[in-house]
Amino acid sequence: MNTNTFTRTSIDCTIRVLIVENNLDQRADHLQLVELWGYLPVAAVGTGTALLADARYKAQRFRCQVALVDMRLLDDYDPADISGLELAAQLAPTVSIIVSGIDDRRKAVQALKQYKAANFVGKQDNPEALHEAIEEAARAVCACRHNAEIIWPASVDSAQLMRMLIDDESAPVDEINELISRLFPEAHRISLNVVTGPQALYERSAAIRRHSLVCKLQRDDNQAFLVVKISRKDRVEREIYNYLTYIKLRLRSLFVPVMYESNVLWDVGAVAYGFMGNNDADDPDGPYTFRVLYRSTEDIEQIVAPIEHFFDETNWGMWFKADPQPLTESLFAAYDKHWKDALTNLIAQPPLEQLSPCPEVSTALPDPIAWLGAHHQESASIASRLAVSHGDLQGENLFVDTEGHAWPIDFERTGVGPILRDFVELIHDIATHLSQINKNEPGLLYELTVAICAPHAPGEPVPQTALIANSPHASKALRVIQRIQQLAYACTGYTDQRELLWGLLLNSVYVATLVPKNRGRHRKTLLVASVLCGRIEHWEEAEWPPRTWPAVEWIAENQAVIGR
Repeated sequence: MNTNTFTRTSIDCTIRVLIVENNLDQRADHLQLVELWGYLPVAAVGTGTALLADARYKAQRFRCQVALVDMRLLDDYDPADISGLELAAQLAPTVSIIVSGIDDRRKAVQALKQYKAANFVGKQDNPEALHEAIEEAARAVCACRHNAEIIWPASVDSAQLMRMLIDDESAPVDEINELISRLFPEAHRISLNVVTGPQALYERSAAIRRHSLVCKLQRDDNQAFLVVKISRKDRVEREIYNYLTYIKLRLRSLFVPVMYESNVLWDVGAVAYGFMGNNDADDPDGPYTFRVLYRSTEDIEQIVAPIEHFFDETNWGMWFKADPQPLTESLFAAYDKHWKDALTNLIAQPPLEQLSPCPEVSTALPDPIAWLGAHHQESASIASRLAVSHGDLQGENLFVDTEGHAWPIDFERTGVGPILRDFVELIHDIATHLSQINKNEPGLLYELTVAICAPHAPGEPVPQTALIANSPHASKALRVIQRIQQLAYACTGYTDQRELLWGLLLNSVYVATLVPKNRGRHRKTLLVASVLCGRIEHWEEAEWPPRTWPAVEWIAENQAVIGR
C-alpha cells in the first residue's frame, strides 16, 4: 500500500545574473539595472584573460543562471574578437546573453547556433530589451520562472535533498528544483514519489547510500511514468558515460532501461529512465525494488526468479560469455580500483577501535582491518577473470515485477571488474541488510556467515545449523544465498571457492567504510568480514569453524558438506 504523502512546492528562488563586461562604465550600468530589476548581480572583474577566468569561476561559485556577456572582452576595437562568444559555451550550465554593438548583429546568429547563447541584445537597445532577454532566459531555466508545479513527497524536497547530497553550504537550496525544470522544460506539473520505499528521509539517512535519490516521476496528465535518479554532478556524469558505454544497444533483453533525459547543473544532476514493469498506471506502489520483493514473500522461487532473469545470458549474463579476460593483478587491487582506493587508504591508517571484531561472539575472531592489511597480497594467488559488471548490485538498485523479470538502475560503477563482483554484492546485501537479522542477534549472523563460508568448492550446497533452522529470516536468507552461489558458478564457471570468499570479504570491509559507525549494520558487516578472514586463513584445515571459535551445531544431513 502506498503511504507517501505529498507537498506542493512553492518555488521561490533568486535569479543570479553574472555580468561579464570589460568596459567599467558599462559594467556599472548593468550592475545597477540588474539589481533594480530584483536580480542578484555578480560581476566578473579583471582585464584580458583574467576577466575570462574570473567569469568562469564566478559562474560556478555563485551558480549563476544567466550571464550578460560582452561580445569583445579582449579588444573592443578588434572586429575579429569573439572572446565573449567563446566564453558563453564555457559558462554552461549558465545561460548567456550576448551584449554588443550594432555591427555585430550577424555574429548574433553565430552565437545562437554555434556557441549556444540564449539571446543577443545590442548595446544601443533600450534597457527594457535587456530586461526582457533576462526574463526570457530565466523562464527557460529557472524553476521560479518556469511556473511548473513540482510536487515532492512529504519526506523530502529540493532543499532537504541538496543538504543531503552537497556539503557546500553555499550551494543554493533551489538547485534541484531548477534541475527538474530544465529536465522537463515543457511540463506544467511534475509529481515525484520515492520508489525506494515510503520511509521518511531521516529513516533513509542511516542507509549506506546517501548520495542519490531515486523517484518515480509523472509529468502533467501523462499516463507514462519515468524513473529519475538525482545525485551529485560527478556521479551523474559517470552514470551517463557508463550507460552509453555498456548499456545502450548492448544488451538483448527486453528489460533494459532506456535513458529518456539527462542533465547536470553546477552541483547536481539527474537521469530519467523509461518506466518498466508496471502495466497498471494506477498502481501507486510500482515499480518494486528487489528489497521490497524479498521482504514481502517467503517464496524462495519468487525471490530467486528475478535474480536468475537478471543473470540470464540474454540479459546481464551475456557479459560472462563475452570472452572474459584473465585478471593480471590481485583481487584486492581489482576490487579496490572501483572504490577509489578506499581499502588501500583504510589499511594504511592506524587501527580504529570501532573497527574491532564483535566481542559479543568471540574475541578469537580476527580484526578484519588488521587481517586484511597483513594478508591482502595473498589474494593475488587466486585465479580470476574480468567481465562487465553492474558494480553496485544491491536490493534498491534492482527493480522487479511479479512475473519474475528484473532490470537495474544506477550505472555509476558499471564497468569491467572481477567477474563475481555483482554476486558478492548481492549476497552481502542479503546477509547484512535484507535478512533483517537484528543487531542484537550476533550469534545468528555469526552462524549464517559460518554456513555461507562452509562450501569448499563452487556449486556445493550451503549447510545449515540448528540455530539457523529455527530462525525463519536466517533460514530464508541462507536458502536464497545458496541459490545465488550456485547461480554464480553456473554463469561464470569459477573454479576456486576462495575467489567468492575474497570478494565477499573485500566488499564487506568496503561497506564498513560507508555505514555510519553508530549503526547496527556497521557491527554486523565487520562480524561478517571477521568470519571471512578466518575462513580464508583456515582454508586447508578439515574442521570448520576452528575449535577456538564458538561451536555450531550442524544439522546431520550437512555433515558431508562440511567434512572434507
